[in-house]
Amino acid sequence: MMKIDLPLELDKEYRLIAEEFTKIEIDSEKYKYGFIPENKEFNKRIIKFIVGVLDYILSNYDKLDLMTYQDFLGYYELSFIYMYENEEENYLYMDSLKLGDEFLAEFCWELRDLEIPASKKQLEEIKSKYFQVLESLD
Repeated sequence: MMKIDLPLELDKEYRLIAEEFTKIEIDSEKYKYGFIPENKEFNKRIIKFIVGVLDYILSNYDKLDLMTYQDFLGYYELSFIYMYENEEENYLYMDSLKLGDEFLAEFCWELRDLEIPASKKQLEEIKSKYFQVLESLD
């Protein structure tokens, strides 16, 4: 589990999502072919958490070590990898979690490779993608 300094509510949600996914991952063994079925409410919860982190970054843009938060967001999708018969799967790679050809898990990938902090505009554009997927889940 990656660790960054988040406000209490976001930190609590981060931990609860991790706990919930651990339960889902353990239950995955009972599913045919090992693919975890979609849970739209859990998906919404993940998206809302990520948007909350983006909002926190945007609100504190000049006060934070932005590169740390960018790395967190860029690699957060790895928190949802599970194994099935020696194959890695990622819970966030579901067709319902796509925007065009881009999966939700890929929205923050560009933040990984930046050598300078992302601009507020870049962060807002990423946030917009999450909102579009969130709306499609309703």
